[in-house]
Amino acid sequence: MCCRCVDLSLSNFAKSDTNADVFKSKFLEICIDAQGFCEIHRDGSKTNNGTASAAMSGDVVHRYGIKDPQNSVNFYL
Repeated sequence: MCCRCVDLSLSNFAKSDTNADVFKSKFLEICIDAQGFCEIHRDGSKTNNGTASAAMSGDVVHRYGIKDPQNSVNFYL
């Protein structure tokens, strides 16, 4: 059986209160400990018009969009 490990330690730092260099340094520390693991990167954003997110690992990219609350229209990036 495969063990799935997710490191969420960067979530201990509030994005609005943490210097970008601190995030980068902590991320690089995690990378040293994660040799041989599969990297998955994700990002998301929220506006008044809707929400979108993306995740990628290697050459695989998944993009998602959520309904626009004003127009009730689905959108995908």
